[in-house]
Amino acid sequence: MTYNLNKELGIIKAEGFNK
Repeated sequence: MTYNLNKELGIIKAEGFNK
């Protein structure tokens, strides 16, 4: 579960930095 959450957070962070 922690891994899944970390993955989702990473994607959100990446999207934010991309913008």
